[in-house]
Amino acid sequence: MSHSSQKAAPPKKPISLWKRLLRSVVLGYVLLIVILLVFQRDLIYHPTRADRLSAKDAASLVDVHDFEFTGEDGETLHGWHFSRALSESHPEDLSDSPRVVLYFPGNAGNRSYRVTPCEMLANYGCDVLIADYRGYGENSGSPNEEKFVNDAMSLWKHVTEEMHVPHDRIVLFGESLGGGVATQLAAAQSRKGAPPEGLVIQSSFNSLADVAQRKFFFLPAKWLVWDRFDSAANIGDIKCRYLHLHGDQDEVVPYACGRELYASAPDSIEKQFVTIEDGGHNDLYSDSRHFIALSRAIKIWLEAEGAE
Repeated sequence: MSHSSQKAAPPKKPISLWKRLLRSVVLGYVLLIVILLVFQRDLIYHPTRADRLSAKDAASLVDVHDFEFTGEDGETLHGWHFSRALSESHPEDLSDSPRVVLYFPGNAGNRSYRVTPCEMLANYGCDVLIADYRGYGENSGSPNEEKFVNDAMSLWKHVTEEMHVPHDRIVLFGESLGGGVATQLAAAQSRKGAPPEGLVIQSSFNSLADVAQRKFFFLPAKWLVWDRFDSAANIGDIKCRYLHLHGDQDEVVPYACGRELYASAPDSIEKQFVTIEDGGHNDLYSDSRHFIALSRAIKIWLEAEGAE
């Protein structure tokens, strides 16, 4: 009886430990990228919603009024007007105001978290308007860069056309992420030949993509960010005075990012960088030393700006 001879199949080599480990690392890395792509706006924006924020909720030592304006898509947006000290101004007409500050807040909370800086500016003789972004406070919608900038443009239009404030009496104040909004608005108005009186940037960055890359240095973060807030690309067009305030121990927006933004501003304008020594990102108003340094720098800058 004959038997056909067959070669037995060689046994499968087990996947080595190193290969399994490498595969796990690659899968984990890809998963991190997917998470950053899908959930990045949840990482960027931290709104505090409210059914209603009344001016009386501000509990301010200066008069506060409710105001609202309409976005380009017809959406009604809400804010507060902090009246300048010793004035009887009304939010419907600020034509007699010597200076109006449009305050653009950071990425967290809502306008009720910004009473201290708005009150400070009002005590320095400014009418201060602060409006919540889309998805913040009682405003509907979801936040993103395009909506923020479009609403800033609508607020500018409301202030100049409905409240009758000349463009050269408006100061834009951008805090952290709001610095990206304020810078884009200042640049856009400068290109139109109607720049604001001044731009104040506090604890903000050259671009959000650069901050993301520094935070997630092990990922190609700067290529994955949708809302880039590229202030460095816009600030070269501004035609107004510029003050930048930044804590040198800022743990959220690196001090170096603030310096890079400042360096990108044109040398043809009057600009000033003020370092808040030992200042972090969220303690510039809560720490008395930092608040004194910050408020003094702002007061001196405002007084110098108003001097002719």
